[in-house]
Amino acid sequence: MRRLIYCILMIGAFVFYVNVKNMEMKIIKTEITVLKADNNSLIALNKILGSEIQQLNEKLGHSKIENKVKTQEMICEYIKENYLRTPTIVAQEISKTIVEVSQEKKIAAPLILGIIEVESNFNPFALSKAGARGLMQVMPEWVGKLETELTDKHQLHDIGTGIRAGSDVFNIHLQENEGDVNKGLYYYVNKDTSYVLKVYTAVGKYLAFSQQN
Repeated sequence: MRRLIYCILMIGAFVFYVNVKNMEMKIIKTEITVLKADNNSLIALNKILGSEIQQLNEKLGHSKIENKVKTQEMICEYIKENYLRTPTIVAQEISKTIVEVSQEKKIAAPLILGIIEVESNFNPFALSKAGARGLMQVMPEWVGKLETELTDKHQLHDIGTGIRAGSDVFNIHLQENEGDVNKGLYYYVNKDTSYVLKVYTAVGKYLAFSQQN
């Protein structure tokens, strides 16, 4: 329950204080009464946050990276500060790829970062019990079915390939749900509302970090 409250606090902070014009986001303390989310649907999440979270999603999804170098450095510093075991060279490659893929796939960089953090804690060699692989934990059955060329499941452990493949999977779910980012995340992990909250919490953490540095 404490984790769920923390998730909602983080989301509420950057949803209600987002500046639409320049996308400057400030994370502040706020109090929100939380109802337990239903893990079988997004109804509870939508009741808690209403349409405002989707409006933010749309802004994030269409936001352009004005300074690629600065964004890349910020993501790299975030990874290094929060995941001390991640080698600097790996953090640099991940941050570089996130910026590139954000532009290529038209997915907001903080959203890609949030998915990676929840899925693998920035470990390219992550392997789940179900067989999902790499930074964005893509299942082997996607091999040969994505825009990103994949001929073997082991390629998913490559930083560039793994992030691009995961972004392809997310985009498929996004398009199937008419651009609804909540539902895109919900189906990305096979229908889990708590996962959606975890990703938004990771996004909030990064946005807070970027404002403080």
